Amino acid sequence: MIKAFEEGEVFEKVSYQTDEFRMGEYSDCEFIQCNFSGVDISQSLFENCLFVDCDLSMTNIDHCGFQQVRFENCKMIGWRFENTNPFSFYIQADHCQLNLASFYKIKAKGLKLTHCQLVEADFTEAQIPECDFSGSDLSGAIFNQTILEKCHFEEAQNFSIDPRINQVKSAHFASNNLTGLVDRFQINIHR
Repeated sequence: MIKAFEEGEVFEKVSYQTDEFRMGEYSDCEFIQCNFSGVDISQSLFENCLFVDCDLSMTNIDHCGFQQVRFENCKMIGWRFENTNPFSFYIQADHCQLNLASFYKIKAKGLKLTHCQLVEADFTEAQIPECDFSGSDLSGAIFNQTILEKCHFEEAQNFSIDPRINQVKSAHFASNNLTGLVDRFQINIHR
């Protein structure tokens, strides 16, 4: 199979459910309003790419490389980041749906997951210091043996983090969202 090499291309309104996605390397490319839902993009490398208004739900991302990739207003439901290539892994997601995503044992400093829906996402044993969760909904998200040092939760909502089993040293929280740190202790906080 011949792998694709695309650089600086813009892909707009492409449905990879009907048009074949060519596995390969994509550098400095933009994907705008594309549909990848359920598509196999495994073993591809995305470097300095931008995805805007794309549906990437239940996409097979096994062994994919994501280096300096931004996602804006994308559906990425059910992504399993632990199956991606860990070399230089770095993503930014803003206003994205990452419900049921798994970050199990991911090692990535400074991720930006801002204003995202991370409902029931799994961060078990992830090492994600300095991650920015500002404005994100973390309802039912799992934090277990997670390194969250210097992470930003200032405008995050609905998180539940047990500081006894997670590393939260120097993490940032707003005074109005401390409930998520003490809810397991059955303490009442009055505002």
